[in-house]
Amino acid sequence: MRKFVVKLSTVFVLFLAILSGSALFWVSQKVQQLEREQRTMHQKVASEEEGIRVLTAEWDYLNRPDRLEALAARYLKTMEPVAPEDLLKSANAVPEKGEEDEGATQIVPAQYKEKKSEGDKTQ
Repeated sequence: MRKFVVKLSTVFVLFLAILSGSALFWVSQKVQQLEREQRTMHQKVASEEEGIRVLTAEWDYLNRPDRLEALAARYLKTMEPVAPEDLLKSANAVPEKGEEDEGATQIVPAQYKEKKSEGDKTQ
């Protein structure tokens, strides 16, 4: 009977073959995972682009000149020019968010105060 002898080079080649097969399998799985992610991203991009197209169409529809003209005729006829005394003199007069709840004073234009005080006197 003949004795079976395994050389060191044979073991090394077998180990190298197993290692390269494992690496090939890992790389192919990683590529498939990245392709799935890429398809998902492309679907999300296409969905966002469709949303942008819809919003652009809505914007164009809402900004039709005939519609804007009708709205201007309907709502702008009741507007009056702003008087200089109606403007705030300092940005510090604007309350910070949440100050309304803490009992901050209300900002009322001077003209409104005068009209209100005149109305109180007549009553």
